[in-house]
Amino acid sequence: MSILSLDQLQCVYVCTNEKKQRETLDAVKNYPEKKGNAIVGTSGFFVLNLASTISEVSHVVLFDLSDRVAQFWHGIKEILQDPELSLAKAKERIPAFLQARGYGHIGALNEEIKNQLSWLSSEDRFEKIHQIFLKNRFSFAKIDMGQPEEVAALFRKNEEIVPLAVYISNIAECPTGVGSTKERHAAFCESLKQIPEDAIVIDSAKEMGYDVRPTQRVHLPGDHGSIFPPLPENERYRETEQRVEPPLLPPLPQGLPHLFVRIP
Repeated sequence: MSILSLDQLQCVYVCTNEKKQRETLDAVKNYPEKKGNAIVGTSGFFVLNLASTISEVSHVVLFDLSDRVAQFWHGIKEILQDPELSLAKAKERIPAFLQARGYGHIGALNEEIKNQLSWLSSEDRFEKIHQIFLKNRFSFAKIDMGQPEEVAALFRKNEEIVPLAVYISNIAECPTGVGSTKERHAAFCESLKQIPEDAIVIDSAKEMGYDVRPTQRVHLPGDHGSIFPPLPENERYRETEQRVEPPLLPPLPQGLPHLFVRIP
């Protein structure tokens, strides 16, 4: 059971608003010790943007808890499994699909294409993604990160699909809000431990300042420690309360009657 609100579960982030996407794409593409052949990730098109830039990638695996995200990818899959699809046709059909289904993000998608961030920015990048879908090397799994056994199954050793990079966006923030619990936090941490150590992990976190957009971060293999979320706010407060020692008070003066009660 997710702690995300119904509105959040119904929202499809077709294009992420996260900062430093170009730096992320370049960092993963240019990392000299890449292992694996798959991009595994959540949410929308950023996973395809990433997959389209890396020559070693031949598989894409999407996971998400939202039924609406699942429906989104079902529609995108239908479009991309058209063998006659060209880049020009994709640039027509995908915005039309987004508008017809109410997903929006058409302006953001056009901006990504213009800025060379999108898998639709060039013939080569489009064709790489197109071939992944045509060869049935794309899959979607409905996964709750609060259920470690589901995440373990997603990353279970598979010689055909080996995660090169895993994109979790800001998903680690889910168990840190006031409505969460220590148990939910522990479950998320256990889920994050299932990510293979050899994989590059991409997440995002908010920085101090007025810009509320999260910033992407790249965690290289063997350096996943900072992806784990802090304790939920209410649990941190409760632990602090439990650690506060009562003030030491001087002893009562000798000879006072017992009806005197000390009030701290």
